Amino acid sequence: MSKIIKKFDEGFTLIKDEIENDIPLTCPVCEYFIRTDQDVFYYSQHKCCFECAVKWAEGSNRIKWKEGWRPDSSIIEEEKKIRRKLVTPIRFT
Repeated sequence: MSKIIKKFDEGFTLIKDEIENDIPLTCPVCEYFIRTDQDVFYYSQHKCCFECAVKWAEGSNRIKWKEGWRPDSSIIEEEKKIRRKLVTPIRFT
């Protein structure tokens, strides 16, 4: 694994491992937070959260998903409406 080294004028150096598969803060499909171990696992497999993977990336859509297919934004929004009824979203004020 390679290292990223950045020297700052203030006199310190930042050294960190270069990570090829960073996990984003939110799912690129539904924009909900990646928050559980399941989400991380499914992101590594399908590049989406657990809920999106179960709903769209697995089963009959598996091949289409690997080829780059994603559901229309209107379908994603409908799914998000359903999820909002089940889970209280985090809101920043």
